[in-house]
Amino acid sequence: MKCAIFVSGPIRYCDEVILQIRSLFEKYSDNITFEFFIHLWISDDSNKARRDESSIQDVLNLLPNIRSLTFEQPLNSVNLNSKYGSWTDTHSDFSSIVGMFVAINKLISVLKKQDDYEEYTHILRLRTDCCFLIKDGLLDNIDFKSNKVYLADNPLISNEWVSDHIMFTKKEKFFSVWEYKSLSKFIKTFSKHARNPEFYLKTKIPKNDRVLKWKRYLDYHIVYRPNKNTDPVVLNNILDAHGVKYLFDYSLNKFQFSELLNYIKEIEAKYANHYSFKNKLIRMMKIILNNKKAY
Repeated sequence: MKCAIFVSGPIRYCDEVILQIRSLFEKYSDNITFEFFIHLWISDDSNKARRDESSIQDVLNLLPNIRSLTFEQPLNSVNLNSKYGSWTDTHSDFSSIVGMFVAINKLISVLKKQDDYEEYTHILRLRTDCCFLIKDGLLDNIDFKSNKVYLADNPLISNEWVSDHIMFTKKEKFFSVWEYKSLSKFIKTFSKHARNPEFYLKTKIPKNDRVLKWKRYLDYHIVYRPNKNTDPVVLNNILDAHGVKYLFDYSLNKFQFSELLNYIKEIEAKYANHYSFKNKLIRMMKIILNNKKAY
């Protein structure tokens, strides 16, 4: 079995992600070989830019461990917004959201051009700010022969939606979820789903094919610097006291694990009615009022 590991996004903490995944995959070295395919936007002027980012050189230092590395300027948000409109149903900039799909499609294209393309069986997709809090068992209890799609379990979104944070599945299944032939046609379809990645991705994966594998705040953390006030105090304190690299290497103790479990329960209770019929109507009106801008 051979796995292509797709890491894409702004640079953020890409080098730490690579080093951590290499370590987590060691357990499976007898049965799984893997290669990194990286696509990075070399600047980030979005509303979610990070502090304490790694440098281009930090990533280049890991070149011997990377099969493919692409640096690009980010999409031109002015041109994109002028052509399609800037509205979204999320807190992220439209160009950043589209950039996620563009980067993943570029990685798919790179993979398909490899001489050993046919040897690859699976793809693991990660963000450049995704830190695993578990230090063992990343791929435990996964049925590698099935067509299931193993996903992040994000308590901040509806359980009917699909998180884009982490995805592991067979390569053909991955392509069916992410690949598009025309960017303009993709944006048109994407706009009909409120320009919300999680809302859109649920239409690409049948519910019976989804497996929620990695719990946000317990198994993994999306690292923000400066910290998000709504993130768990336990994790924010670690980042403030020791920095990003420390968290990637750190193993939670029992007290911290218990604190995070309580935090997740509070979050799930808080968001229980967030995806009510009222909010569905608001989303539908947003699609109707703005859909003309997608053409």
